[in-house]
Amino acid sequence: MSQDKKILQLFVFYTMMLASILLSSIPSLMTTVQELFSLNTSGSSKGPMIVAFGVMGANFLMGFLIAYTGLKRSLQLGFLIGIISTLIMSMATNYLVMLLGFLLTGIAAGACISSATTIFAHLAKEKQNYGLLHAFFGLGAATTPFVMAFFFRSGISFSFVLQGMSVLFLIGLILLSLGRFIGNVKYEPIGFSEAGSFIKKPIIFLPLLLFMFYAGTEMSTATWMGNLFEDLFHFSRENATTVLSVFWLSFTFGRIITQYLNKGLGYLATLYLMTLLLIAGFTVLLLTGWAAAMACIGLAMGPFFPTLQKYISIQLEHRQIGLFNGLSYGATGVGGMLINGLMGYTAEISLYISYSIPI
Repeated sequence: MSQDKKILQLFVFYTMMLASILLSSIPSLMTTVQELFSLNTSGSSKGPMIVAFGVMGANFLMGFLIAYTGLKRSLQLGFLIGIISTLIMSMATNYLVMLLGFLLTGIAAGACISSATTIFAHLAKEKQNYGLLHAFFGLGAATTPFVMAFFFRSGISFSFVLQGMSVLFLIGLILLSLGRFIGNVKYEPIGFSEAGSFIKKPIIFLPLLLFMFYAGTEMSTATWMGNLFEDLFHFSRENATTVLSVFWLSFTFGRIITQYLNKGLGYLATLYLMTLLLIAGFTVLLLTGWAAAMACIGLAMGPFFPTLQKYISIQLEHRQIGLFNGLSYGATGVGGMLINGLMGYTAEISLYISYSIPI
């Protein structure tokens, strides 16, 4: 791989991790936001929801804009909005301004993720390690809470933390603007009528449905895991938290080995195997309450999204990849909200029924 391609690959990893850090910082900031603006939990719940809508909206929009504005410009736009959003949140004097910052945060993250993934798809096929790409996103999500906790324990204000993030986005924007490792590749814009025909194709429509179900299962499993192990299996809160950590560790390990599984088994065989492993994991968990089953579930979930994403991407024209990625990430947001809500609602009736939904 040429030096420019190596730099581009590393820069995409940096972008994915930075977008993850931005999104993952919001939950850690919510208690501070509540104190700062005298909000209760219900009142502050609008923030994360607006972030989620911003991410979904940006993903769908970037599906069209990437071909029109070009790969480099679309990512530059994401970095620029990231700078603006973090500065707005750091200087917010009321909750409405903070909500504007939340919205722009979601838009920035969505634009960066869709653009970076589309750029990644332009590397040589053998260098498109989607598992490692998404592992960097997971690494950002896993480390951010610990870093944020360290800052808060050290007495560092949330404004300073957000301004630090704006500096990271500024560094990314400068490197992208001055670097020669990527050109502003453009394609013929995709209109709404063409997009409609594109979505109707089975090779697109069916994976989007799978992305919805997958993302909803992943998010819901993590969200309601504490209730499952504390209320149903009578684990202590500390032990339930340990199980959650095991889940994410095995999930990240699954992402890291995705490339090896794809090469050894093939894309479809990997998807079939991970699906069977996921069903087996949930079945064992519900029948026995065996905590180690969560490691099996995490390992099965890890490779699914990157494998399916790469399998479809390599069959598309380059001008279509941006639209597919935007739709894919948008579908995960929709699936996350729908299935997460459904599992939360059914959990009030029975946790067994709730955790049977993924099966």
